[in-house]
Amino acid sequence: MNASGPGYPLASLYVGDLHRDVTEAMLYEKFSPAGSIMSIRVCRDVSTRRSLGYAYINFQQPADAERALDTMNFEVIKGRPIRIMWSQRDPGLRKSGVGNIFIKNLDDSIDNKALYDTFSTFGNILSCKIQVMTDGGHSKGFGFVCFSSPEEATKAVTEMNGRIVSTKPLYVALAQRKEERKAILTNQYMQRLATMRTFPGPLLCSFQPSTSYFMPSIPQVRPIRIPLPLKMHAVEPIIHIHGQEPLTTTMLAAAPPQEQKQILGERLYPLIHAKHPTLAGKITGMLLEIDNSDLLLMLESPESLQSKIEEAVAVLQAHQISEATHKSSSMAFHP
Repeated sequence: MNASGPGYPLASLYVGDLHRDVTEAMLYEKFSPAGSIMSIRVCRDVSTRRSLGYAYINFQQPADAERALDTMNFEVIKGRPIRIMWSQRDPGLRKSGVGNIFIKNLDDSIDNKALYDTFSTFGNILSCKIQVMTDGGHSKGFGFVCFSSPEEATKAVTEMNGRIVSTKPLYVALAQRKEERKAILTNQYMQRLATMRTFPGPLLCSFQPSTSYFMPSIPQVRPIRIPLPLKMHAVEPIIHIHGQEPLTTTMLAAAPPQEQKQILGERLYPLIHAKHPTLAGKITGMLLEIDNSDLLLMLESPESLQSKIEEAVAVLQAHQISEATHKSSSMAFHP
């Protein structure tokens, strides 16, 4: 572990994922064997004084802090594995996103430690976290790793994207900020809009499900993740939606290219229609611009799909506002 990397104090550690009842005294007892401690502070809510679930520990010597990080990371305190990383008083390096990667399609058995162990071979990890449910703390199936350099992040993406970990193929990519993802989606939508406007007739940017597919009388439900056998070759994601046959990558690949998007669209449409019935066609059409492999993973991860849907809704709303503003301006010049 590199204790002299840029952007963080040499002897200060951040300790996260703490149980609410963990105190400074408990942390001192846990970390003092690593070396002389100058200060410990559990961060608390200003009004309630309840713990916020993280703390800062300042050692007298950098070597002691490094020893604590290397030997105590992910140890359990009050039933929870703690997460330790170098304290970054200036969070610019981590928040800049230059070394951040996004990992999804994670098996439920993968925790923070397993994620750290998997990716630490590619470089110096500044932070590592799997997103979990608020209730119960179960994994949402995706997480983030922040490396100290973009080269390390790129190497991790190159080596790990598509690799099988615990029977599931990972999707690994350089992380994009929400603003960047929205800008890309907006650009794709506007390019498509401009293309459609060059042809006569109505705007053709909405997905239309086949008439035999969408039955309002059939309850629309979220995708169900089918448990996979523990054999290493049985890694094909299976997407099952009520009222339809399961969809696998093999089935999709067997379909003619012109039919693959229609197949995916007919899986996406009812899920989107359940939340945004009036925009379902347009949102589905926008999402179908995404690569088929990414769409399959989104169908297996309701949280990832919902996030992408909300981004599409924001783009459509912004476009509607822009159109309304343009129309009112035109009317003002032409009474």
